[in-house]
Amino acid sequence: MSEVDYSLLHIFFRSIDPNSHAYPGYPTATLSSHVLLKGFQLGGFLALFTAPAYAILGYKDWAKLTARAAGYSSIIFTSIGGIMLCAKIWSMEDRKDGIEDRAYRIYYNQRQNSFDQASIVGATAGLIMGRGLRIGGMETLGVCGLASAGAILALRAAPKRGVACR
Repeated sequence: MSEVDYSLLHIFFRSIDPNSHAYPGYPTATLSSHVLLKGFQLGGFLALFTAPAYAILGYKDWAKLTARAAGYSSIIFTSIGGIMLCAKIWSMEDRKDGIEDRAYRIYYNQRQNSFDQASIVGATAGLIMGRGLRIGGMETLGVCGLASAGAILALRAAPKRGVACR
């Protein structure tokens, strides 16, 4: 029998056996969506630092400039994350096991999943707000990134469940 080729596209659309140890049905899709979401979050978070700079420099439309900067940085860091993911997968000795292992750890990490869910809810709220304000596409994307970063910061600042506040 010939060896199965585990190229990027083949393993991206490959469904693993549901009875196996790695529950995520599409491990490469799980890993890819996680990495791309982290790039989007990083872009939105880093743009938070542009708002004070624009305000201090005296720009009257500093909010719009911050949203635009967040949109561009979210695109840039999501792209960088995708490129780094492809390079990492390409350099793996055993692609199948490496991807399934990482997808398994991401899937069962409850804290990580709660941050990802908060980020998605924040980005959705940002999309609704951006469309409601009738701003441009890049600014709307930036508001999504900023709201995503804000949701993560809010979740991080909240007390952990089961811990009494003093």
